[in-house]
Amino acid sequence: MPVKIKYANDGTGVYMDYHGNVTGNDIFDVVRSIFTDCRFSSIQFWLSDRTKVTNFDVSTEVTVAIGKMSAVYLKENPDLIIALVSPTDIEFAMSRMMELQANSANPFLVCRSRAEAEEWILKNRKGEPMPT
Repeated sequence: MPVKIKYANDGTGVYMDYHGNVTGNDIFDVVRSIFTDCRFSSIQFWLSDRTKVTNFDVSTEVTVAIGKMSAVYLKENPDLIIALVSPTDIEFAMSRMMELQANSANPFLVCRSRAEAEEWILKNRKGEPMPT
């Protein structure tokens, strides 16, 4: 699977790290698994990092579907903040499209580097500093 999920040791966040060839179905399945996980309602941050992707094969239709699914589930966790690291132009555009489709009050950041995402999370999340 080209997407790995890791929950922070203290349970306050989730990391999605992508690598290699990534398809829209890969992303949809992993995002759905996080939304339906019993820990979802208590996580405070979600960091999704596409830095190691070599091929990003994600259609507009799947991106819209992920956004619409997000619109439903994000209501369950209004304090969750989400950072999407999207270094290429296509990843960045698809991340922004998903964010707009989610139409959520949750704070989103779409950025080009993990360092920027981590800094933003540290400044914007509630509670303790971000664990690793």
